[in-house]
Parts: sequence; C-alpha cells; structure tokens
Amino acid sequence: DYADIVEGKFQPNDLIKFLKQAQTLKLSTSFIRNVGQPVNIALATDLPVFARSLHTMLRSLGGGEIDFGGRLKLTPEQLVIESGAANIRILETEGSGRIQKFLDFILKPLTKTENINRRFSSVAGAYQALALEKAINNGVNVDASARKLSSLLGKQIDGTQKINLTADDLKRAAFNMSKATQFGYDPARMPWAASTQLGSLAFQFKSYG
Repeated sequence: DYADIVEGKFQPNDLIKFLKQAQTLKLSTSFIRNVGQPVNIALATDLPVFARSLHTMLRSLGGGEIDFGGRLKLTPEQLVIESGAANIRILETEGSGRIQKFLDFILKPLTKTENINRRFSSVAGAYQALALEKAINNGVNVDASARKLSSLLGKQIDGTQKINLTADDLKRAAFNMSKATQFGYDPARMPWAASTQLGSLAFQFKSYG
C-alpha cells in the first residue's frame, strides 16, 4: 500500500499497480468535463458541418459505414482507429474491494462518453475538410477557407488552385479535429520515456488533469 511505497518496501509491479490506482482516481473526476466536449466540436466547425456530423453519428450507431465524398468509406470507429485519433484505452484497474468497485463504476460512463466523443470529433473533422474544399473550389470565402483548411490539415493550402483532398487528408483532418477538441495527444511527439511501462502511466492521462 501507500505506506510500503513511502518506506521503499515495494516491488516494481507494486509501484505500477499503485500508479494505476492513483491515475484511475484522478481520471474518475474528469467525467463531467468529458461530457461537455461536444461543445468544443461545435465551436471548431461550421454549424452545417456540426449538424451533419451529429445526424450521421446517430444514423451510424449500428456500425454503418460513412461515405466521405467518395474518397473514404469507414465506420466512425474505423475512422478513429485509422486516423490515429484513438486515445490509449481507458485504464482497466486491478484489485478488489469497495474502492475498486467504486472506481470501476465511475469509469464506465467516462469510457462511453470518451468513445462517442472520439468518433464524433473524427467524423466532424473529415466533414469539415470536405466543406472547406467545396468552398475553395466554388470560390466562396477562399482566403478564410484556405486558412482554416491549412490549420485543419497541418499543411499549407493554396486557395488559388483547385483542391482535391485524398483519403489520407481526411484522416489527418479527423485526427487533428479530435486532438483539438478532445483530450488527445500526438503519439509521434511523445518522448521516448512515455513508451516505457512506467512512462506510459505518467502520460496516459496527462491531458485529463
């Protein structure tokens, strides 16, 4: 327990288990904040895109595929995975007792809202990219649309030329929208230590703090 850890009477596995419990308790307080994440999506997208994304999400609850402009056809869950927008799986705690049962109970709604938010933000990101592409190609608010699309894709977009987004572009938009509106992180930018067993625990819920 905590006293053994302070006194140095622990094994590496004991420390890992202790950190898991501490991170789970911290994570359990994030549920209310997590529920409100769709507001961030609404602020980051155009209203028609938000409405379309919400409608599409409701229609695809059974696992149906979404056709993104004929360039990408995936279920919301597949889009999250293939875009890299999926966060590390919500911590599955170990142990028993009243505290453990309480933590397991409070983590269930957080897991559900986190999964929904990831799918929603990813779908919204892909739709937002398509909407900006259409605006640029139709000559509507070209400069502003090009700036938004550049930010969403993480690369410079020339609004003076016709845009033809690829499947990879849509996946990148899904990832960046998720990262901007949810509790995400970019795995490519994580330090080496984060890939270790102890390091992963330290970074796993860093953005939930």
